[in-house]
Amino acid sequence: MTTNQRRAYTEMLEIFKNMSLDLQSKVPNTLIEKMNLEKDNDWKFKYDETVTLKNQKILYSTKVLFSYIYINYIGTNEKRKKLIMMYEKNSKTKYNLDTLFKKNNMQTNQHDKKDINTNMSS
Repeated sequence: MTTNQRRAYTEMLEIFKNMSLDLQSKVPNTLIEKMNLEKDNDWKFKYDETVTLKNQKILYSTKVLFSYIYINYIGTNEKRKKLIMMYEKNSKTKYNLDTLFKKNNMQTNQHDKKDINTNMSS
């Protein structure tokens, strides 16, 4: 498991603490337990209650993880379908299948390096 994945777990657990109990209950306990076991205990993240979730200073990896959790557990069927359609549309227009994984990996690393530097300077 990469450092960024562990840090994403740390941030995601902090985000969960600020979600309604109704939304929290939709996420399987096994997933939360896994994140608790694998999180980066040295990574400092504080959820800013004065800022919306969309505007939180979180790692790109956390955004990806949140999207996965939202689509699979939290979102309504209608919202899930809309998000999946949006992802599919963006994927077709922005990415070539030959370079998708290489480009995506590079973007993730660049986003996370930028996010890490921002969090360290805060």
